[in-house]
Parts: sequence; structure tokens; C-alpha cells
Amino acid sequence: WNYRQNLRAKMSRVAAHQDAEDEIEAAKLLVSKKNLIEIEDDKGLRRMKNGRLIEKIKLILIWIFYLTAGPSTIFLNSYLLKQVHFPYPAALSLLGVLSSSLVSSSLIFAGLVSGNQMKQLTIRSYIIRVMPIGLALAGTLAFGNEVYLQLSVAFIQILKAFSPVILLCLLLIAQLETPRSLLFLAIGIIVLGTAAATQGELHATVFGLVCMFFSEFFEAVKAIFLQLLLSPSPTTANNDTNHSDGVVKKKFEAMESLAVFGPAACLCLTAVSYFTEDLHDAFTIICQHPLLFLLASCSGLAVNLATSLFIKYTSALTLRVTSLGRNVGIVLISACIFPDSRITLEEFFGYSVCLVGCLLYQHARSDAEETIDSLSQRLFGIRIQSLLSKNPCSTKLPPPSTLPISSSQNKNNDDTTTKKISLAL
Repeated sequence: WNYRQNLRAKMSRVAAHQDAEDEIEAAKLLVSKKNLIEIEDDKGLRRMKNGRLIEKIKLILIWIFYLTAGPSTIFLNSYLLKQVHFPYPAALSLLGVLSSSLVSSSLIFAGLVSGNQMKQLTIRSYIIRVMPIGLALAGTLAFGNEVYLQLSVAFIQILKAFSPVILLCLLLIAQLETPRSLLFLAIGIIVLGTAAATQGELHATVFGLVCMFFSEFFEAVKAIFLQLLLSPSPTTANNDTNHSDGVVKKKFEAMESLAVFGPAACLCLTAVSYFTEDLHDAFTIICQHPLLFLLASCSGLAVNLATSLFIKYTSALTLRVTSLGRNVGIVLISACIFPDSRITLEEFFGYSVCLVGCLLYQHARSDAEETIDSLSQRLFGIRIQSLLSKNPCSTKLPPPSTLPISSSQNKNNDDTTTKKISLAL
């Protein structure tokens, strides 16, 4: 019995010791798991921080690329047309569009860029819908480069603020925009600012102003036909829904748009350059400065790529606001670089008014429910409608109960009463 008791006590001590060791091992395992989880969390946080840092660096590089691609193209084209004495704006535009079309088509053919939207176009839709866009693009580029031979760079950027006026007029004519008071207020401000800036320009010519008008006109036509390309025709809408008539479902990407609209623009620019310019002299000048013209050919592709990347990583509204700021920078830089781009006080005042009108126009286009009354209430705390109602000169109508009722209204009331009685019977 004593032996059995001693054996049981010894076994219980061994079991307790084993349980203590197991608990220690379990605690060590739990601590190691916690440390491993903390290490993984630290790695995840580091990856997240590194990813955010990479995204910030990428966004900064895209901003720099967008802010420098457009102004570099403008300054380079102005230098080629004036300093290199290359007075062939259609040929210069043709070089940029041709190189951009070839590069974008090669990327789509190689599968590096999506071309799904191109597959929805038919021959009929390409002729009816895409060809006018290409022709408008050619007119925009040709007249836009011709302007640099007639006006200064700073004044051209100031006149570009007038483009919303032409666009809105064409949209109203095409019944693609509903007339609103806030839009007309913004357009009135832009017109006043442009008139003041034009009066202050010292080197303005009538031919240069006409070329600038046609450049902005073709730009607006291109925007309208792009909107029509994305919307089905009435006959298509009434027919079978599976028949799309070449209407694309969404906007083209930058590279895809160059491949779609580029051939039509190249065809038009080739015809204009052949009939109006000296191609032999243009080819001679290009051979004398091959690197400059190669850079000018690639600049159009860089501008479209920068715009596409900027919209992809930011938004369309940020693009509009940034483009306004970029135009201000172009005006200031060109005024410091080019001797013929000096800005007078009237030009500065007129351009400032134009910028206010452009911002108001962008706000009115982005918010269709905004009115002058609601905008003044939010900005200044004043309701214009209440001010007009307090005007003592305003005529007051009598209350509805005292308004005379015409005989036609009495007849309609009698007919309604008769119908109710007959229905009750």
C-alpha cells in the first residue's frame, strides 16, 4: 500500500511537471505567432506606405508631363514657323498627325493598346460620323498653326478663352444643350473680357483674328460630332436594339482616337498642303532641320498621351481647371521669352475677366441644376430673386381668386361638370 501511494505521488508530480512544460511550450508558440503576425503587419504597412509613395511620385510625374507637354509643343511650333522660317502650317500639322496615327495604329495592331471601340464602327458610320471629326481636326490644327504666323503666343492663349462661346452657340443650334441663365451670364463675361483684351493688343491683325475664330470653330464642331458619335440616331433608336449603326458605347482612348480620326485628318491636311503650300521648299527645310521636325512630329503624340494619363489618374474636372492654370502659365512665360508677346494692362484685365467667365462656364456645365439665384445665395448670401421682388417698380398681379375667367375656361368647366354627372349616372 505504501509502495502504491509513493508511486501515485511520483506519477502525479511527473504529470504536473509535464503539464507545466506543455503550458510553457504553448505560451512560447503563442508568443511566436503574435510576433509573426506583427512582423507580417509591419511588412504590410511598409508595402502600403511604399505603394502610396509610388502613387504620389507617379501622380507628380504625370502632372509635370501634362504641364510641360502642351507648352513645349506650342513653343516649338512657334519657333519652327517664325524662327526657322517654315511658313507651312498645314504641312507642319500633317507631320504631327501622320506620326501619331502610325504609332497608335502600330500599338493597336501589336495588341499593346485596346481597339475594341474601333470594331463597332462600320464603313457607313465611319464616313458619316468619323470623317467630319477628322476634317474638323484638320481645320483646327491648320488654322491653329497659321495663327502663330499672325499673332503673338500670349495673345493666342488669351483668345482661346473665347472657345466656350462658340461651343455653346453651336450646341444650342444643334439642340444638344438647354439654354440656362447661368450659362449666358458666363458667356457674357467671357465676351466682355475678350473684347477688352483685343482692344489692348498692340500687334493684332484681322487675318489673325479670323484664323483664330475658325480654329476655335472647328474645335467646337469636332466636340459636337464626338458627342453625336456617342449617341444613336433616331432611326437607329426606333429599330432593333442590337443594330448599333456604328455608334460606340463610350469615349475613345487617346491612342485609339488617333488611329480612328488620324487618317481622315491626314487626308484633308494632305489636300490643303498640296494645293496651297510649296511642298518642295517645305521638304528642303525639313531636311535641313531633321531633329527639330522629328521632335515636332512626336509632340502631338506626347500631348495626347499626357492628357489621357492625366484624366486616368485624376478627373475631367481637374483637367479643365489645370488647363486654365496652364494657359495662364503659357501667357506669363511667353510674355517673358518672346518680344512680341508683351502684355498690356488692358490685356491683363481682359484675360482676368475671361478666366472668371471660364470658371463660371465650367461650373454651369458640371452642375445643370445651378442657377444665378442659388449661386449668389451660396457665394454672397443674397438671393437675387428676393431683391427683384422688393423692387417698387415691379408690377403685381392680382390674386388668382380675383382674376377674370374667360368664356373658354367657363366652357371647359361646364364640360368637365357634365362628364362627372354622366359618369355618376
